[in-house]
Amino acid sequence: MWKSSRGSASSPSPSPNFRAPTPPVASPVPAPGGRPEASDPGLDAIASALRTLQDRPLPTGASSPWAGAEAWARHVTLGAPAPGSAGPPVGTQREWLGLATFLVAARQTEQSQVGRVVGDLRGSLTACVEAFRASCAADVAADAGVSQGLERLVRLVQNEPPSALKAQIVGLVDTIGRTIEGRRRRQEAELLTLSRRLDAANGELREAQRESQTDALTQLANRRAFDAFVVRALRLRDEFQQVSTLVLYDADHFKRINDDFGHPTGDVVLRRIADTLVRAFPRRSDFVGRYGGEEFVVVLADVPAAAARQLVERSLGAVRDQRIEHQGAVLRVTLSAGIAELRVGEAGEDWIRRADAALMRGKQAGRDRCVVAA
Repeated sequence: MWKSSRGSASSPSPSPNFRAPTPPVASPVPAPGGRPEASDPGLDAIASALRTLQDRPLPTGASSPWAGAEAWARHVTLGAPAPGSAGPPVGTQREWLGLATFLVAARQTEQSQVGRVVGDLRGSLTACVEAFRASCAADVAADAGVSQGLERLVRLVQNEPPSALKAQIVGLVDTIGRTIEGRRRRQEAELLTLSRRLDAANGELREAQRESQTDALTQLANRRAFDAFVVRALRLRDEFQQVSTLVLYDADHFKRINDDFGHPTGDVVLRRIADTLVRAFPRRSDFVGRYGGEEFVVVLADVPAAAARQLVERSLGAVRDQRIEHQGAVLRVTLSAGIAELRVGEAGEDWIRRADAALMRGKQAGRDRCVVAA
């Protein structure tokens, strides 16, 4: 849970509503902790699609245009304020026109980014083709000169006495030597140029891949990177019997922080949580990422659940000790966590499901605690 020096966190007073451009659609009433008591499949599907767009952007090397998708997902399912709005909606109203505008703008931006990447690729390929063509043309000209010299030598051998051949042979050898040396230098220069272009292209690809697997807000690994890490953990279990333990965290009562203090403050809280978890799990083999919204995920290699629980308890205490100041108020944030050790033969989806079930039991037991899955 979280506390403020202003007093207990009660529900905020209603903010001025705004009109939805389309007929309102009923959405679930948020339960304490930000999770809906009842779920609307249609709204959940929209939110899931939005989160997928944010977690798995195209690796264009530019900033993802889907960074605001999570805020829209929370608006659709939980009734959180729409991005750019003055306050939360009233009742079941939703800013559908604003969501449509966001989707169109993000798609157009992504299309422009992809066009730039494709254009750069075409330019690089064209430069390589032109360099190869010029090299072939130079080689053809050099080979033609050597062939002509050899033909002259053959004619001299057939028609001239041996004493007249010496000068021609010396000249031809000199021509062949200069041709070989010129070709070697030209090929070295071309290889150096191509190597530099390939190094630059590989660097851009590596940076694009890194950005595509990094959460823009917290700079942690994102859901795409987590999915890939789960596949790796399953392979290591099957091939080397490696133990892996999954920890799912959820910030307690996070929706109240957004409602009472605004989304910028909520973003500060998420970044502080992220920094604390990175410090709590410093091993290179530890995976620390943002699962989505106010949820975080940690995967510990070669750590059984019993040992992981001690580390998780320590991380909960580190978050609990954080003091986040906002306009004279001091926010205190807590986390709940679910822990699950990977079983033999267990699918990744089931592993995550068990950790999430343990997390829910911790929420129901009062929050600010961790629970180990059965």
